[in-house]
Amino acid sequence: MENFIYSIPTKVYFGRGKLQSLGEELTQCGSRGLLVYGGGSIRENGCYQEIVGQCEKHRIALWELSGVTVNPDVQMVEMGAELCKEHGIEFILAAGGGSVLDCGKMIAAAAKSEGTAWELVQYPERIEAVLPIVVVSTIAASGSEMDYTAVISNKSMRQKVACGCKLLLPRVAFLDPTYSMTVGMKATAEGIADIMSHLIEIYFSESRAFLQERLNEGAFRTCIDCGKTLLNAPDDYEARANLMWTACWAMNGFLRWGKPGNWTCHVFAHELGAMYPELSHGQILSVLLPRWLRIVVERGKTGQIVDWAKNVWDIREEKPLQSVEAAVAMLERYFQDLGLPGHLDIELTKQDMRELTRRIVPQVQNAYVALTVGDIERILKESIGKQSVRE
Repeated sequence: MENFIYSIPTKVYFGRGKLQSLGEELTQCGSRGLLVYGGGSIRENGCYQEIVGQCEKHRIALWELSGVTVNPDVQMVEMGAELCKEHGIEFILAAGGGSVLDCGKMIAAAAKSEGTAWELVQYPERIEAVLPIVVVSTIAASGSEMDYTAVISNKSMRQKVACGCKLLLPRVAFLDPTYSMTVGMKATAEGIADIMSHLIEIYFSESRAFLQERLNEGAFRTCIDCGKTLLNAPDDYEARANLMWTACWAMNGFLRWGKPGNWTCHVFAHELGAMYPELSHGQILSVLLPRWLRIVVERGKTGQIVDWAKNVWDIREEKPLQSVEAAVAMLERYFQDLGLPGHLDIELTKQDMRELTRRIVPQVQNAYVALTVGDIERILKESIGKQSVRE
């Protein structure tokens, strides 16, 4: 295990009815806030009404920025920053899924900067100050409520970038699992795939850390069990609660510190998401993960996967390779059982393939397994299934 410094100062209110403490926390941030959210889901599940009621009770003026979409575009960040500067906004309140929370984080940074929002995304070292960030998470997925990363797209440039800056860590996070009960099984499954991908990318590292790996395996098993429960009982509070808490611990650094390393599947997912913004992040990852694991095995890195097969999937074959193949097959089958597609419904042109490969290659050379151009092309081709790469 390598050296590290760990600090997670986000204050978390977890459980039913905890949003009733929102107003009290917001008064510590100011009296003028910008509420950032997506579509109508927070109105349908009652989250919006509770937020507005809390702000009225504590005499907090609230401006709104709605319409944040999956793969939030930098233009939305710019719009939010302009609202903040125009109205003297003192804090950001982001309510929704990971895309909304990420957008809110970057608005908090752009509102305190004279540079463009995209410059801050590309060069996070230029972020010198941010507005206080308070988040209300309504789905178990990205873990953005307890980490300092914001993933933002620039659709005009077909780019998607993960901006990491410790100033982006939310000051307070509210997690009420009941708000995730209105999320359909499709979005729930995509969220589970996102959580699992975080755990896998952390788990497979050149540095070993016994405690982090055993906790990681437990978190992964929690995802498996909760997903199975929610297939039959989508309103099961315990499954929703455990899944939401697992999402946080998959990304808040506790399992990652001491096991550094560049991620691979997320590099693919960000580049594909930039080129095909209609694809959800979780959907892309569910298709990529098994294909990447098979290449890891081919490179001879079977040791950790054998541990993963035994401790996560309870597979104990006599021959290690059999254990590995069985574990990857079980992961693939689990995603299918959740209703996730086995392939991505896109058409790649040869030019797209060249561009994706050009972008991905330099980002995965220091990863757990360095991928060649051929490896990248193979993963992409297998991910689109029977569809051929067009001219």
